[in-house]
Amino acid sequence: MRHSLHRFLASGMLNTLASYALYRLLLDFMVMTYAWAYSISWLVGIGVAYGLQRYYVFRQTGGRFGLLWVGAIYLAQYLLGLALVVLWVRGWGLPQIWAPVFSIMVSFPLTYLASRRVFRAR
Repeated sequence: MRHSLHRFLASGMLNTLASYALYRLLLDFMVMTYAWAYSISWLVGIGVAYGLQRYYVFRQTGGRFGLLWVGAIYLAQYLLGLALVVLWVRGWGLPQIWAPVFSIMVSFPLTYLASRRVFRAR
């Protein structure tokens, strides 16, 4: 578990930085709302995350339904994350540029545990 957690953290940081850079690009230069910018950057990040988890983090296929389970996990993570982003901006009136950071801090542990379960050795 320890090694997969370290790899999950490393791949997550890389994916998070790339996704956040895309979020800022969409927010600042594409004149897009924070919800749309978050959604698009999340969709791009999910594809990268699946590849990293399958080939680098857990080094397992995830079984016949691995891709579907990962999709379900990240859909749940997305919905939770979007709710947290909206809460951050609308509910608490905090700066929208930091909203995804808050979302990741809350959803990361849940995403790791669920992903580890999908990719565990069979």
